[in-house]
Amino acid sequence: MQQPIASFPTAQVHKSALSMVILIQDEHEAPLSRFYGYVQKIPHRVFVAVPGYEVEGQLHLPPATKPTAVVLQDLEPFFPVTQAKLTRTSPPFETMEVPVVMIQRPMVELFCLDDSA
Repeated sequence: MQQPIASFPTAQVHKSALSMVILIQDEHEAPLSRFYGYVQKIPHRVFVAVPGYEVEGQLHLPPATKPTAVVLQDLEPFFPVTQAKLTRTSPPFETMEVPVVMIQRPMVELFCLDDSA
């Protein structure tokens, strides 16, 4: 593994430069607001390719969502994939599993959704 060139406590990056963001904290919303903001969604298996990575996991969509329109119009600029398995597409071909990864929709190179759920 390569050693970092430098280390800083914080950094700023333009959102447009991000393909995805890995969430490492378990807490991201107040529990009460999550409870009252609940919307029923159906999990679908998904495969997404972004520059440098392939992502497999679950995409949770409302029941009336048309699978063919998901990546074009129904998703926010960043959408969550849960139970995500990330694989680098260049050496070293490392794999990691994370609870949630946020993917930037404009960076999607390939999107496959299993709508049989």
